[in-house]
Amino acid sequence: MRLLFDASPLTRMRLFAMALRFQPKPRSVVYCDFAGFRVPEMTKRRPVIVLRAHKRNRRLVYVVPLSTSPPEPPQPYHYRFARSPVVHAEPIEAWAKCDMVAVVSIERLTIGRQKQEGSESNLRQFAPMISKEEFAAIRACVANAFGFVASAYICDALAPESEIVVDST
Repeated sequence: MRLLFDASPLTRMRLFAMALRFQPKPRSVVYCDFAGFRVPEMTKRRPVIVLRAHKRNRRLVYVVPLSTSPPEPPQPYHYRFARSPVVHAEPIEAWAKCDMVAVVSIERLTIGRQKQEGSESNLRQFAPMISKEEFAAIRACVANAFGFVASAYICDALAPESEIVVDST
């Protein structure tokens, strides 16, 4: 318990971050705690993009992890953001690692925090959203990672699930 009293207010907030109780919307940027996974899987807390909610279990979502480390070498299933969708002090590029899709419990997810303008002590919760164009590109990269024919994959982020087609040949 001593750590909690010695920690800064921001650190204490991170320690008490509340797990989500709802499925975040597709395109949302949230944090996922991958603790409990095993190396070479992801094993730390990192930002992710929500791909979609699970069809039958409302406590599960599909996510794509983000990284500020460029892949070596970049592949067609990696998506480079010119500017990270996660709020940083300065512009940083980010990569969506679309070959590392995971199905995780919403209990692993938290929403980031951002300081409100003009107030050092007030923090507000928010879940930034990536653009529809970026989301369509990420979905195409996921299709590529799984070996689906990208030209047969409908990358319209607004298409209902029933209209999403994958070429099975």
